[in-house]
Amino acid sequence: MKRILLLMNFSILGIISLWSQKLEVKDLKAELNDPAATQFAVKDFNGQNCALIIVGLTVDGVQFEGNIIKQERKPNGEYWVYITDGSMDFQINSKDYLPEPVEFNTFGVTSVESGRTYRMFVEHPNLEKSFDEILAIAKDYYKEYPSHTESSYYDAARIAYDNAINHNDCPQNIRESIREERDSMASIRRNTYLIEAAEAKAKQFEKEKGFTCDEVYKYLSGEVRFADRILRYHPEITGIQFLRDKVVTRLQGHPKGQNVVEKTVIKERETLSGIISFKNEFMAIPFKNMQVFATSSAKIKGGESRKIGNINADGSYKVVKPIGISPLYIYVTGEKDNAHYVPEGTTIMNIEVK
Repeated sequence: MKRILLLMNFSILGIISLWSQKLEVKDLKAELNDPAATQFAVKDFNGQNCALIIVGLTVDGVQFEGNIIKQERKPNGEYWVYITDGSMDFQINSKDYLPEPVEFNTFGVTSVESGRTYRMFVEHPNLEKSFDEILAIAKDYYKEYPSHTESSYYDAARIAYDNAINHNDCPQNIRESIREERDSMASIRRNTYLIEAAEAKAKQFEKEKGFTCDEVYKYLSGEVRFADRILRYHPEITGIQFLRDKVVTRLQGHPKGQNVVEKTVIKERETLSGIISFKNEFMAIPFKNMQVFATSSAKIKGGESRKIGNINADGSYKVVKPIGISPLYIYVTGEKDNAHYVPEGTTIMNIEVK
């Protein structure tokens, strides 16, 4: 009987210890350049667009309590929470953690506004997730990144990759490839953050001094410059190109912007497409695991390479030719020796992996 009671006590202590684990909301901010709240709008009971809070929280089975109209879990692990205009708080409920009430004004948001997108990041103690589970979270971020322009998304992706790299069971032979993807996310995060900061400054000075002041020109030009940095290596993030085009249009209306903008507008980029096949079908790699790389060297290991796209499930690919690589060679995952020269004007190139 004493043994049974002792085991029961340990079980109760375990439950109490688990439930003493606490979620921690790290950040909440409005995403000025994210149209998700209107692009994927949900109406409240009065027919008004809800505010959308995108919650970065890698915990299953979470429920949000408050003026919530709808919530859904996205494939990358995010929760999209639609909440009524003017709401000032909600509560995060999970079976594995203590309930976490969140007052928005703690993060400088007095109340959420109709049709506006917000980002919230929530940290949680690691309940012994395996390396494969943690890596899958990072890979989900990486899979979805071409459709995101907000710095907070890339910050979450970078953290997810750090968790994978620092896991005790992270295999040494794939650590470098994980680190490369992490660094890519960190680079995009840095420049998207600078775009957001420059946009905020431009709006501040426009409000204080008017659109024609020098400061507005300075910060709008900065947005274009930071967008160009991203597009040089990641033209697949089409939202950045859209954002850049909008800023360019604004700059063209500024007294100082007309001549400069005309010189800096990116011309339509030439694409390259084709089909990938394998000479030896027994050595074939699943297409979904393959990527396309660009280099200036005829030898794959002879120069600096840059990822420019992925292979589709049917073996086809379509990439935007990168700027600043001349001559241009490409190769795909699984090739080891020679890259494929892309003559100027070439738009179709099929590749047989030997």
